[in-house]
Amino acid sequence: MTVTNKTSVTLEILGGELKPNESREYTEMMFNTLDIHSEIGSCVITTEYGQRSFRNYGKLVAKEGRKKNEHGMKNILVTSID
Repeated sequence: MTVTNKTSVTLEILGGELKPNESREYTEMMFNTLDIHSEIGSCVITTEYGQRSFRNYGKLVAKEGRKKNEHGMKNILVTSID
């Protein structure tokens, strides 16, 4: 899956950083969990049988975008609540 940071803060994902307005590809399997953390909140993206569910905490919100990446997977947009 491709994760795009649409916030003004740096996100921590899998021990690395995703700066504002950057995108990065993350491996997605049949059963997978991706934790996203920042100073304004956290998100947990859980994949089961190819279906994603989202749990958002604080002011950070993850959701599926409408466009797909080059592998046919939807883009995950991470935004913030004002």
